[in-house]
Amino acid sequence: MNAFFSRKATNRAELLENETRKFGAERGFKVIGEKVLSHEAYENLIQNLLEDNELIKEVTNKCGTEEDGTARCFLFKDETRNDEALLVNSEGYDYARYAAIVRP
Repeated sequence: MNAFFSRKATNRAELLENETRKFGAERGFKVIGEKVLSHEAYENLIQNLLEDNELIKEVTNKCGTEEDGTARCFLFKDETRNDEALLVNSEGYDYARYAAIVRP
C-alpha cells in the first residue's frame, strides 16, 4: 500500500493541500499498530501535528523506515468516522514528523 506523506505538515488542511499539489512523497508503508481515538483526541492530533503528543511518544521508537524505503507507521482512527485515518511515521520524534491521510 502507498500513501502520500508530508514532512512537518501543521494540520489536516496542509496534509490535504500537499497531497493535491503533490508536495511531498508517495511511499509504501506498513502499519505497525493502530489506535482508535475519541473524536476530540483525533481532531486535536490532526490539527496540531507539530506539537509533541503523548500518543506519538508512546509509539515513536517503533516507527521508522525499512531498508527498502517502506515507512513503518502507526495508524490513528477517529471513533466517529470511517472516511479517513491518520498515518504517522514520527522517525523517533514525539510529533508527527511524517504524516498522511488514508481513506480506508
